[in-house]
Parts: sequence; structure tokens; C-alpha cells
Amino acid sequence: SFNRQTRNPNWVCEHLCEETLRGEGSRAKTENFQEDETDPPHLRSRLADYKGSGFDRGHLVAAADVKFSQNALDETFLLSNISPQVGAGFNRGYWERMERWCRNLKGEFSDVFVISGPLFLPKKEADGNYYMQHQVLGNPPSLQVPTHFFKVSL
Repeated sequence: SFNRQTRNPNWVCEHLCEETLRGEGSRAKTENFQEDETDPPHLRSRLADYKGSGFDRGHLVAAADVKFSQNALDETFLLSNISPQVGAGFNRGYWERMERWCRNLKGEFSDVFVISGPLFLPKKEADGNYYMQHQVLGNPPSLQVPTHFFKVSL
């Protein structure tokens, strides 16, 4: 589910099993990150939004989770599967470890379903009220930077 207002996925759902995690799909064969042309240009996340932002283009469905098909792996690089993430410590740290942990669950279970997504949570300020505050990327600014992320494994 893609949110055209925030230019982020609302959520993604993936099925991890032996068949999806093995195959010919390879990151080396992909074109890398691409704008999702199924969304109108004025409502999609753009590659230019990330340029010089300091944020990683963070996968919600990891490329390593869909090796069964080169096409499926390539689709993980569509910006409709991507949210801005802090790189060091999160995208290349905790989030990556969580992705690996979910993949390793298939050693215990034959089928694992993972639902992931960004969150935009309010913050309590000194006056006792809660306010929404998050960075917005792009020119004009339209790609909203999530304050938090979630991942649910079933």
C-alpha cells in the first residue's frame, strides 16, 4: 500500500519461505533504484528527493528476500518500496539485522509472513501537547521522512 501524500509505503507484506529466498535473482543484475512509473509523476517519490539528503533509500521488502525471481528482486528497488532511513546505525544496522533475523526464521518455520512500514509519530513537547514534526525532502519538499518504522513477523 503506497501513500501518495507522504510518498512512502503505508506497509508492505512479504511471504518468506524456502522458495522465495533461493533462486537466480541477483542484486548484481539489477538497475538499482528506480521511480515507480505506475504512480503519476507529481505523486511519486523521486530519485532526486534523496540526492544530498543524507538519508539512505531503505528497502521495506529486502532484495535478499525475493531471490526466486529477478523481476521480483528488481521491483524491490522501486521507490514505492523505499522510505528515507538514517543510514549508519539504522538502515545499515538495526534494520538490516532485523531483516536477517526474519529471514532466519524460515529455519524454524516453513512459512513466515512479515509486514513492515514507516510510522509518523507525534512527539510530546514542553507545553504538554503532542505535535507532528518530521523532515520533508525534495524540491519542492514532498517526500516525508518517517520518525519510526515497524516490522511484524508471523
